[in-house]
Amino acid sequence: MKQIKQLLYLTLLTILTLGSITVHAQTGSAGLQSIPQNLSNVNVNDLTDAQIRQMLQQASSSGISDNQLLQQAANRGLPDDQIQLLQKRIADVRSKDGTTSGSTGVDTSFRTSRRLNYVADSDSVSKENPERYKSNKPKIFGADLFSNKNLKFEPNLKIATPINYILGPDDQVYINVYGKSVANWKLEVSPDGNINIPGVGIVHVAGKTIEQAGLTIKSKLSTNNYAIGRGTSVEISLGNIRSIKVIIAGQVTRPGSYTLPSLATVFNA
Repeated sequence: MKQIKQLLYLTLLTILTLGSITVHAQTGSAGLQSIPQNLSNVNVNDLTDAQIRQMLQQASSSGISDNQLLQQAANRGLPDDQIQLLQKRIADVRSKDGTTSGSTGVDTSFRTSRRLNYVADSDSVSKENPERYKSNKPKIFGADLFSNKNLKFEPNLKIATPINYILGPDDQVYINVYGKSVANWKLEVSPDGNINIPGVGIVHVAGKTIEQAGLTIKSKLSTNNYAIGRGTSVEISLGNIRSIKVIIAGQVTRPGSYTLPSLATVFNA
């Protein structure tokens, strides 16, 4: 047992020198050779306060802090529970002697790792400067185009009425009758999807393209004493257009609800 204590003591003392771990010591008639690197089977309780005190004095003269001593012991396989016990024993000795570590003091938050000499806080990088690491994220091709605030994606509203445009409530329909009969109306599609042509009656146009609605309107006018196709012609176009609500959600830069003109496309959104 005495040899084991001396072996542990000499091993820890060797660690303080941060040099070779091969030490030769005489213990009576037997020699202790090649102090091992593996401290996995040692027990810190076998050390006396005097031996720990001598190690700390040797550490101070070598410019080694308590943390460095504990780290070196961990690197040589001293178990975590023994590291914590050695840390406590060092703190107890220093408390009794009224001394502190010559370098950084006893760090009660000391932790060990079998593979790394330093374990960083997993959040330390992001807390330090999160903006610095944004460039490391993969970029979506073409995202810069849509992020450019100087570019506008508004639809062109000054165009001829598309024949496939589908009418709906709040759209405004222009009806121009010319020839033998002359009339002009600006009619708004009601919430029910109808327009009311004065002197002609109600015509349902919602859900129809502007071309389909034109055929319906011409048929209605023909049955009301308008000689459509016999000296009278009708021109139908779109005036003010309705607005539509578009909700953008998911992994987008600016999610939310947006109001767009009904001529807008996905590109404009």
